Amino acid sequence: MKNISIYKTEYNNNYLVSALGSYHIYLNPLVIFFIKLEGRADFKLDSLPKELIIEDYKYGEEEIIHNYNKYLFLKRNGLLDISHLPSLKIGLINEDDIKLQLANLTNLSFEITEACNLKCRYCTYGEFYDNNDARCNRSMAFETAKTIIDYLIILWKSTLNHSAKRNFTFSFYGGEPLLKIKLIKKIIEYIEHVSPKSIDYAFNMTTNAMLLHKYMGYLVFKKFKLLISLDGNYANNSYRITNFGDNSFSQVYKNVKLLKKKYPDFFNSNVNFNAVLHNRNSLDEILTFFSKEFGKDPQFTPLSESGIKRYKRMEFNYIFGNVKEGICYFEECDELDSKNELSSPSFHEASMYVNQNIGNNFRSYVDMFPTSVKHEIIPTGTCLPFAKKMFVTASGNILPCERIGFQYYLGKIIKNKVELNLQNIAIKYNEYFSKLKKECTHCYSYSLCSYCIFHINDLQGKPVCNHRTNSKQLNRYISSIISFFEANPAAYKKSIDMVIT
Repeated sequence: MKNISIYKTEYNNNYLVSALGSYHIYLNPLVIFFIKLEGRADFKLDSLPKELIIEDYKYGEEEIIHNYNKYLFLKRNGLLDISHLPSLKIGLINEDDIKLQLANLTNLSFEITEACNLKCRYCTYGEFYDNNDARCNRSMAFETAKTIIDYLIILWKSTLNHSAKRNFTFSFYGGEPLLKIKLIKKIIEYIEHVSPKSIDYAFNMTTNAMLLHKYMGYLVFKKFKLLISLDGNYANNSYRITNFGDNSFSQVYKNVKLLKKKYPDFFNSNVNFNAVLHNRNSLDEILTFFSKEFGKDPQFTPLSESGIKRYKRMEFNYIFGNVKEGICYFEECDELDSKNELSSPSFHEASMYVNQNIGNNFRSYVDMFPTSVKHEIIPTGTCLPFAKKMFVTASGNILPCERIGFQYYLGKIIKNKVELNLQNIAIKYNEYFSKLKKECTHCYSYSLCSYCIFHINDLQGKPVCNHRTNSKQLNRYISSIISFFEANPAAYKKSIDMVIT
């Protein structure tokens, strides 16, 4: 794997990009011409012609000298080092790493109940998946929530906590969390009673909004951030059905309209929508619907392809196989304007690329202190355990987040005690990383990877990463990112603004 590569965009522009993404430099075709001449004995400025024709453009003497000096500048500063990178060293984690994440946790998510008043066709607990616990309509015991809160408060008050004042989010998840509003109220009351003054807490909820009309007053009073699941109009939403087989659209639409009418300021600032793409909707339809009805741009959550039952794979692909094609069609046929730009999957992907390569984004103040350069990385885009959140299921299992199969739980809450062996967790993660060492060391996009290790099939056996990238694939990817920003220059500033520093 070489240290640098040259990429050509859709608009016929050339960029010099380092393998680790630390710099991206526009190159005039003349500079590329000089780079290609490197090593030749007659490679001197005075031996060059007074005119050069490259890519059907005639360069005069002044332009040749100017770009030759550019080439020399890049060469003197080591930016044209085409040597191969040293072998990638795979990093390991330890017990202290995990304890540090727990002490600086910023999101605790509760699966309040397994029960749901909908039976969505594509639910991760539904007919397509086999990597979750059997659903028994269990609800979380208040003592379970209390136990994990008490456990974390001890860590928050320890010297491992790096923040004198920290924003913290408590999230409520299901099933359908509003089925257990009394439990939610009790947990919030306890949080408000015991939470340290150093914690500035807020509340989130993901809901299908079927019961929103009953409890919206309380949600507004507590300033909840709501993520409402809805796939578009009546036809678009037809996979989201009740337990009686009816489309949930009418009830959800009515409730959301009522919320918008009664609490317009709350609706504008605290409500967002999540839509799933499938063969009964499209990006264009969804964006048009939400813009017209609610003045909002929804987010799009891809379905996990991990844990699909073998005999359901063909059916799953039929329902969701057209999603990527739909995205491509939408972006080819519609110029991104300022209204739908942020909803574009290409914008999301390009923003992630900027976030990974900007070089001055920090996840905590501690990261801002100068340290020696580390050449070891954690394989894949997997977060350190509890780096982003902790997810506690209704049955008391503890996971790093809600998008991971329940077979990968890291601990349990049993008899009002947290069973979380940090040393064993570190060993387990390191075993997974070791299994993927070969995949990562031969992947050209290892420094850009955002793929979670827990979404790789057969992780506990002989995992193979389907996202392993060769040089041609990386070339296409980076070229597409830069081409996107060339076509949408304002999007670059927006992506920078979205990076948390």
